[in-house]
Amino acid sequence: MEENHAGVIRKPVFVARVADFCVQAEASWRAAIDAVGALRGRLQSQLALEPFDASAAADWAALWQEYESRRRLARCAARMLAGWHALRLALGEAAPSAAAVLRGAMESLRAAVEADAALGRALQARALGLAAPLDKEAALVALGELLHTAQAIDAGFAGEPELQLLLRLDALGRVADVRGPLAAD
Repeated sequence: MEENHAGVIRKPVFVARVADFCVQAEASWRAAIDAVGALRGRLQSQLALEPFDASAAADWAALWQEYESRRRLARCAARMLAGWHALRLALGEAAPSAAAVLRGAMESLRAAVEADAALGRALQARALGLAAPLDKEAALVALGELLHTAQAIDAGFAGEPELQLLLRLDALGRVADVRGPLAAD
C-alpha cells in the first residue's frame, strides 16, 4: 500500500499541479498584500482630514474593520504560500527561486507590521478616543512559517534538520535519493 501511495504522489501530473498551486498562491498573496496597502493608504488619508469629528471617527472605524479582515486574509495567503512551497519541497521539486519569493513575502509582512504600528501611533496622536488593535502575533506566526520554508528550500530538505530527511522516489516508488543530516553519515 505504501509503495502505491508513494507512486501516486510522485506522478508528474500531481507534481505539476502542486507547482501550479504554488503560482496561484503567490498571485493570491500579492493581490491580498496589495489590497491591504490600498486600505492602509485610505486609512492614512482619512486621518489627515480636517476635522476629525465623531462622524469621521465612525467612518474610520468601519474602514479599520475592513482593513483588519484584509490583513488576516493577507497573513493566511502568506501561510498558504509557505505551505504549498513546503509541499513542493517535500515532493523533491522545490524551485530554487521559491526561497526568494518567500523572503519577499517576509519582507512585505515585516513592512506591513511597521506600517501598522505607524498607523496606530498616528491614530493615537490624532484621535485619542479611537484604538487600532494590532495583532502582531499572527503576523509573527506567518513570518515564522515563511522563514522555516525558505530555510528548508535553501537547505534542500523539509522539516527540522535533525529529525527529517528528504527522500526522492523513482517511478516505482523506491528511494532514489536521500538528503538530510543523516544521509551524510
